[in-house]
Amino acid sequence: MRITTALLVLLGCSTSALALFGEFPNDKPFKSEGYHSRQIVTAINGAARVYGWGTGDAGVFFFFKDDISKLNDFLVQLTAAEDTSVHVIFEPDEGRGEKHSLLKSRTKEEAAFEFNWSVNVRDQNGAFIIEEDGTKIPLTPRWVATVHIHLAGTIDLAKLKLPTTCTASISTRLDRFVRGHESRRKQLMEDKKDLQTAEPSTEEMFKPKNAFFSDKPDPDEGDAKKE
Repeated sequence: MRITTALLVLLGCSTSALALFGEFPNDKPFKSEGYHSRQIVTAINGAARVYGWGTGDAGVFFFFKDDISKLNDFLVQLTAAEDTSVHVIFEPDEGRGEKHSLLKSRTKEEAAFEFNWSVNVRDQNGAFIIEEDGTKIPLTPRWVATVHIHLAGTIDLAKLKLPTTCTASISTRLDRFVRGHESRRKQLMEDKKDLQTAEPSTEEMFKPKNAFFSDKPDPDEGDAKKE
């Protein structure tokens, strides 16, 4: 069995990737100039966007505010993309964000926006891990799409149709909360059990501690009767 190191190397991105830097207008279709696959572009343009931005290294980020049917269509299109892995993360709160002030200065009110779900599509082309013998193993698949779905808004989980070709998990924050609760609960139960084991029973608590209060006959009293 080969042992890989934890070293991840990112080579220079293509010219097309470097061109994807800045914000994308919501009222115009996202055009990737043949860089992203057709299914990815169709998914991004198929729902109401409230914000979008991207860089050459972090990929593109899009935020959507639409109904459950549009979300279902979005997931179908995204998971149909070739050479793409899709992971869905469920968030317990409402989707709230702030637009970047990278290219345009905004007030806090102008920067704030709300959304139902978001996606980050990242290109792994040129990325690889290095094993101990120096072998370079390219990362696959090429595209990694991470979708965050916020459940505190208008998304009806009962109507969500999650494709079986994608993976899913709950948010790290929610997972930590649940694990923390369970850990505290188990510790409390163990402490209670130890306390019950250490406490004397009711019978033991009222058991006479000396001969004066004992229900056993006094040996001196027996000697007196004999006399």
